[in-house]
Amino acid sequence: MNKLRNRRIFKLFALIVVVFSILTVNVFVVSVLGYHVNSGTNIKEVVDGIHTVEAPIYAKRGKILDVNGNVLVEDTEAFTLYAYVAPDRFGIGNTPAYVTDKDQAADEISKILKAPRDFVLSQLSADAKQVEFGVYGKYITPDQKKQLEETEITGLGFIPVLKRDYYSSQFATTLLGMTTFNEEKKVQQGIMGIEQYYDDVLSGTNGLEVYRQDRDQYRFDTIDSLSYDSKDGSHIKLTIDKIIQSSLDSSLNRLLTHEEVNASEAWGAVLDIKTGKILAISDAPSFDIDDENTIYMNRATEYEYEPGSTMKTLTYAAAINEGVIKPDDRFDGDTFYLYTDPDTGKGQRVSSPGPNTATIHNPSQEIYPMITYEEGFQRSSNVMIAELLTDKLNTEIFRDYLHKLGFFKPVNIGRIPEGVGTELWQYHHEKVTNGFGQGSTVTMLQLLQAHTAIFGDGTIVKPYIIDSIINPDTNEVEYQAESQVGERIFKEETAQLVRDAMYRNVNEKQYGNHRFKMDEINIMAKSGTSQIVIDGAYSNDTFLFSAMLGFPYENPQYAFYFAYIADEWHRSWVSADILKNVIKTTIVTYPVDTNLDEITTQDVQGRKLDNHINRPIGEVTSELNEAGYQVIVLGDGKTVIDQYPKKGVKLLSNERVLLLTEKSNMSVPNMSGWSLKEVNAWANFARLEIITEGSGFVKEQSIAPKTKINQDMKIKVRLE
Repeated sequence: MNKLRNRRIFKLFALIVVVFSILTVNVFVVSVLGYHVNSGTNIKEVVDGIHTVEAPIYAKRGKILDVNGNVLVEDTEAFTLYAYVAPDRFGIGNTPAYVTDKDQAADEISKILKAPRDFVLSQLSADAKQVEFGVYGKYITPDQKKQLEETEITGLGFIPVLKRDYYSSQFATTLLGMTTFNEEKKVQQGIMGIEQYYDDVLSGTNGLEVYRQDRDQYRFDTIDSLSYDSKDGSHIKLTIDKIIQSSLDSSLNRLLTHEEVNASEAWGAVLDIKTGKILAISDAPSFDIDDENTIYMNRATEYEYEPGSTMKTLTYAAAINEGVIKPDDRFDGDTFYLYTDPDTGKGQRVSSPGPNTATIHNPSQEIYPMITYEEGFQRSSNVMIAELLTDKLNTEIFRDYLHKLGFFKPVNIGRIPEGVGTELWQYHHEKVTNGFGQGSTVTMLQLLQAHTAIFGDGTIVKPYIIDSIINPDTNEVEYQAESQVGERIFKEETAQLVRDAMYRNVNEKQYGNHRFKMDEINIMAKSGTSQIVIDGAYSNDTFLFSAMLGFPYENPQYAFYFAYIADEWHRSWVSADILKNVIKTTIVTYPVDTNLDEITTQDVQGRKLDNHINRPIGEVTSELNEAGYQVIVLGDGKTVIDQYPKKGVKLLSNERVLLLTEKSNMSVPNMSGWSLKEVNAWANFARLEIITEGSGFVKEQSIAPKTKINQDMKIKVRLE
């Protein structure tokens, strides 16, 4: 019995020894090594606040480029400013790692961020360990970060973020759209325009970096097994040309602000009729990119309206194409009284008004004698159209032309939403009014597509806006658009006869389209004026004014359409002068055969430019000077980081070559004599907004040469 009791005592003693030993070891390990054996907890890490951080690696959103590769939209480096304000954070050598002098810090921070000092001071005085500075501290630039660092204010920190940077706040805003930061997904998300409709293409996939840091936010090791890289979004190259787009944006906005026009709305586009590329597309007023509550409406693609007399071109072409008239056939230009038989629905011209009779006047109720159909077209006669669709051209055949030309269905230039218009086609008088652009509604894109058959060889060419999609890592083209040519609608002879009439519209002074005549190039045109509905009824004093222009007449390459809403008595000649700047810009950007004098400079030779990027600036400058080029060096760097023109462009030996050596220390050059393309190339390098006036070559610039640039600059340049 005693043996059994002794054995139990021994076991109990042994257990006590083991437990005591474990406790002793645990206390030793905790006290010396900071590690709790039983729980597996690192006590030292708990005391020091060491913890695991999961930080997103933000993917870059894809760039949006113009047709020549110029950057229109891109992600740029930015930062969110924060300040550690609790007096319990110390750095190396026990130096304070918090804001020690809040008054002085408020002075410096408010000045650099352009924020109210009282607000900054209130943030710094908050009962918190760490504070931020609202909208003032978000998306600060690298230059602002550098200025803040130079103040040597203790306790400041910077969180890297990506900011969406647009070429200009007034450039193609409706087309490009905008983004907002999705806090849940931690990505920039498109909410308007190309940014929205191609969000899945432009968006990348964020990565993740997992690491440990202490309570003072000092970072330790990275946990590679849990971390992964981000994947950037793809780039989108558009068909638009930045220079032509800028000119169109500027011209449409001038229609709104010029005291002799005072348009309330305007929209337009420039189209390469041989390829279908939209070189510029815009509307005004566009939405405010800085206003989150702005209303987004793309008039250029979504607005459905009665087009007016620009539709007469297509009606006239259909009649010639069907062989029911010849341009020199005659008709009676007097007021047209259209009687519709209530039983058969057929219409006929009668001598006087009466029951079931619609009265159709010429513009301004003018009365013409017997005139040719071509003159009727040039005088924009509504009576001529009524005569055609009542006595000459079967209305159902005409309707078939409208559908083949692409009306009443989307053009599908890309993912951008489009209107389709409304076909009003029940009564005979409605079918007739369609012929001169009243009744049914259409879109600008449909009008442009239809006129490719007039300005070309009679064949439809489909407009488009996305040129290609590019892999950001490999620069490989993931998608390449191609021109889409549809069916032949008109005979070549028909298209030529209509172009001849449109050319005479401009060049014969008795017609209103003479206001579009230019010395630089031969223009074809057909203008239109249409009634618009305001408050449920047609307005008596406000109208929609528009025109379809093609150039050059000898070998048509481009179509330019515009429309605007204005008072009946505005100065249409002034609006024409404003809009002709778009044509001048187009032919300067993409030279065509014009009637300008030939270059007479002697000994001018052309050759293709080499790639000089990553080469020493001195070496490149010497080579280009010897070749006869005018070299403009931008920045104080020692190496070429970009150039204009790009590799492979053929230049005359006396032309300018712009060489960029750095972006952070640039000055305004002397742009006297520069072309618009050269001005825009420099602006693209400098990431500045250029406001241009006129066309030709630079005569004046608003900021003197050698002025150091800053990102708030806007430079106005006058060309003539």
